[in-house]
Amino acid sequence: MNNPNPEVQPKQERIDSPEIKEIHGALLKLLQKLVIPIRNQDFQYIISDDLSGRIPAEIIQRGANLFYTQTGKPSIPILGIRGGWSFHEAIELRRDKLQHATQAEVDIATLKLKINPPTNPNKALLITEYIETGRTMKNLILQLTKIGLKIDVASMGIKLNPDSYQTTGIIPSGSSLFYGDKFEQKPSIWNKPELLGYNRNRQIASGVLNPQIENDINYLANEFKQMLTV
Repeated sequence: MNNPNPEVQPKQERIDSPEIKEIHGALLKLLQKLVIPIRNQDFQYIISDDLSGRIPAEIIQRGANLFYTQTGKPSIPILGIRGGWSFHEAIELRRDKLQHATQAEVDIATLKLKINPPTNPNKALLITEYIETGRTMKNLILQLTKIGLKIDVASMGIKLNPDSYQTTGIIPSGSSLFYGDKFEQKPSIWNKPELLGYNRNRQIASGVLNPQIENDINYLANEFKQMLTV
């Protein structure tokens, strides 16, 4: 008999990929902090700071939509933006990074079309894997605000004291920062774009997640759905 309410089914009972094992604890902490706002439908969009921000973003969006389907609520879309190596480096005339700045600007222009006409409320959760100084994040928030979005930020890891990102204006007044844990350096997945369907130049190659990564994302999405259901 066909299941009338199909769900994303995990294919294993544990995390298999070493890259996800490394960040599993931080991911769970982040997911727990997002239970109430996701349960309350505080966000109309999930925005993934690609590349490796795609992993926490996919987990959150898939888990949220499993819960929303179960409870008869509308699903939440995920939109990607190649945000790293973006605006501040272009301003500083880092010519080797100008291509990536162009990519980010194209992605934001595409986002603007996708949210037109905007919803009301018009709030997005911008998800990344790691915030170090926060300069790139500050510029991304600025550009997303310009196209009419209100932004909260979720990061799997941060380097500095969380309050410092708000006192220095990285996270603007009125926006919230959700984070999993403090890391001294970026997780290893950051340097493995091929696992996320990109090549080394941050261009979309296949766009398809590595199968092991895909399975682990589905496994964690179901864990998140269970958190939301309790």
